[in-house]
Amino acid sequence: MGFSVVGNMAKGEVATQVSSLSIRLSAVFTVLGIGMLYLYIAVSAVPETVKILWAGGLSIVLAVIFLIVWTLSVDFIRQRDGRSF
Repeated sequence: MGFSVVGNMAKGEVATQVSSLSIRLSAVFTVLGIGMLYLYIAVSAVPETVKILWAGGLSIVLAVIFLIVWTLSVDFIRQRDGRSF
């Protein structure tokens, strides 16, 4: 019985490590993907004004996504800790 508890704890730690690794890898791929989008905008064969509009639009979309994720994260942490602000 004691061995299975230790085994379950080890499985939980492995799952936590895999989850943490997957979050970090997804963050790296997201940053690389966004960088590649900006690079595509920079090297595309369109006038400079269009490049500025595309980069501005991309920046606005990324800012909105960041704010949504930030709000969800803060709400989740507050709910988990039992705090309300």
